[in-house]
Amino acid sequence: MRDMINTPTLRALAEAGSIRSAQIVGVTGGFALVVKYGLIERKLEAKRGHLRLFRSLDTAAPYLRSLGITSFTVDTANWESDRRAAA
Repeated sequence: MRDMINTPTLRALAEAGSIRSAQIVGVTGGFALVVKYGLIERKLEAKRGHLRLFRSLDTAAPYLRSLGITSFTVDTANWESDRRAAA
């Protein structure tokens, strides 16, 4: 079972108004995006098939906005910046 979604599919779902929720989730080294549509939850996939990471909230939030997703939550419970991870 695939647990990721690519940008073209996410864009189409957002344009159709099918996204129920979006979350920016802090992880080691950056932030990932998790979206829910219907009963399905998926993480945003990078072009090469791995988890897409944003370096900061300042890059993740405008990305969601560019898709028309203007409401989202942020979870920093597991976030570690590159500086903390390297220490």
